Amino acid sequence: QYEVGQMIDSEKRAILDVLTEAFSFQQLRQIFTQNEDMKRQGYRHMYHYILTKQCRRQHLLNYFGMTKETTDACCDQCEALSPVYEKNKKKVKRKLTYIEKLENLFH
Repeated sequence: QYEVGQMIDSEKRAILDVLTEAFSFQQLRQIFTQNEDMKRQGYRHMYHYILTKQCRRQHLLNYFGMTKETTDACCDQCEALSPVYEKNKKKVKRKLTYIEKLENLFH
């Protein structure tokens, strides 16, 4: 049913009609399959980047086929980075409601 377009909405059907003028159904299937495979591969690369225990910079460079000397403090995997805390210099003020003002008077 998918091949004859019975399970496709009208907008996608119109796109397929244009594409089938230039490509056979088998060619379109191959193009869409390759596109889906590339998306899956991209998701796998992102997943491996998240889970990697190696240098993240080197991991990205390898992905793009590049190499470069890394420094010691290159990423969170290369050095134990401590969180950065910045003291809030301005106190956030908000307007109190009438009820909150009354409660503050009696507490």
